[in-house]
Amino acid sequence: MALLYTGFSYGQKNNEEANKKPDLLMVPQKTVTAEAQARDLAKQGWKSSQYTIEAQLSYTNALKCAIDTTSGEPAYLWIQSEISAPSLMDAKKKAFEFCREKLSRQFSAIVLSRCREVMERKKANEAQTLSLTQALNEIINRIVRLQMQESMEITKEKDNLVTIRLVMVVDKSAVSRILRGGVMSKFKDSADFQFYQDIINETLSPRLRPSSPKPSTQKK
Repeated sequence: MALLYTGFSYGQKNNEEANKKPDLLMVPQKTVTAEAQARDLAKQGWKSSQYTIEAQLSYTNALKCAIDTTSGEPAYLWIQSEISAPSLMDAKKKAFEFCREKLSRQFSAIVLSRCREVMERKKANEAQTLSLTQALNEIINRIVRLQMQESMEITKEKDNLVTIRLVMVVDKSAVSRILRGGVMSKFKDSADFQFYQDIINETLSPRLRPSSPKPSTQKK
């Protein structure tokens, strides 16, 4: 899903035109407001049972754009799933699991990339590297399942199928804080406890949690 703003945004022109005019690679393009896209989604048959579609779009986009005040990186990871099933319960269950798996992989990739650099610098042996990597994957998967939150849920029905479009997000700083404690608990009886603690502390630098915008409670 594209981020929605009012005003202008900039997009790269196609390669053929860009090659002809290399000095004009970027041109202003009109963007679509959350209100306009909500109207378009409603025309396509999408409905919302709680907040309005516009409110959910605005809320989701605010989370996507939120920046961690310490690192300057995006504060949230997010994933969108669109799945059809004979019932809403089945569709939502499948969409939820899809989002959990993808968010876990996203966060694991970020953490393991940083952790490997630290382990290499601290000369972790093969057994230590394998043990910590397995622990991180296991604990991240569990934490993401508990911490991910729904920022948008819209549905439509056609041909005896219910389709759900679900957007789930996780606060990276919150997951990091819980992850540190989980890893330390995992290795509390290990002879290499201090070694693992040093690696995790360096890998998971402190993060300040940004304030979360709330969805509008405007009438549907």
